[in-house]
Amino acid sequence: MLRRLFILTCCVAASVPTTASAFVLDRNTGPFTNPPSGGLRASVPISGSAAGEPFVPELWKASVRYWGGVPESCAEGIEMKLSTEDSDADPADTETSAWVYDNELCAIYLNVHNTEWPITAETAYTWCAVITHEAGHMHGLSHSKNKHNLMYGGWIPDATPECNRFTIDGEIYLPKIDDPYYDKRGRRRTAAQRRAYERRKAARAQSRR
Repeated sequence: MLRRLFILTCCVAASVPTTASAFVLDRNTGPFTNPPSGGLRASVPISGSAAGEPFVPELWKASVRYWGGVPESCAEGIEMKLSTEDSDADPADTETSAWVYDNELCAIYLNVHNTEWPITAETAYTWCAVITHEAGHMHGLSHSKNKHNLMYGGWIPDATPECNRFTIDGEIYLPKIDDPYYDKRGRRRTAAQRRAYERRKAARAQSRR
């Protein structure tokens, strides 16, 4: 089995059947093969050994808000598991923070051996980005080659405004990257605005050729 990893210094699954065409985060990540459904619904049940960890339910809700819904095949619920449940997890691995398996797309494993574990008020902002990234894999997205993209396979600071509420210094971060979901003021784009954004981005890319 392949898994999608996210190391804090970031996660990889085999392909799943492609459903209807959907928005693409960038040309590297590919289309959603398990696309968001349910709008901004965040009430999908959460279970598993990590579900009771501080902040985990709220971090999951933040990821749902970022992607605009829960993975299509996971409407019945999401499992948040500790890495101790994974027989393939390496106890000596202190860098990998979380992963998703291709044949278990409705579960995220959180690495208890990561240097940023456990999730506290001081580390919640970091883990919010991790879980949101892993949720992208649950939606079927691959890693991006863009080092400023949330789906890049490494740490991306200030990648999602949905995680701002978990900062402890009271500072509000605005996106520092070219994000299809949010404008430069940190306001979420509508579906029509995202399509317009993609058209402008494609036109700029074409003009540079």
